[in-house]
Amino acid sequence: MKYDCVYEMNPLLPEIPHRDRLILHKAAFLHPFVFLYQENMLDYRSMIFPVMMGAFVVHNNLEVIDRAEKNCQKR
Repeated sequence: MKYDCVYEMNPLLPEIPHRDRLILHKAAFLHPFVFLYQENMLDYRSMIFPVMMGAFVVHNNLEVIDRAEKNCQKR
């Protein structure tokens, strides 16, 4: 969130979240998956959709960063 034209799109977070809040949010969101995997309640097939969604989010974020570096000012 170092560029003035970039805002958080997740409705559960503020427009410009602090890094600590992002880490806490990710930990709280991903913890159930880790627990379910450790208890052998998840397999690779059931994780295809979440992994693909995560890959899409990472790809989109990288595109946003590339555009922001070219068109925006740092905060």
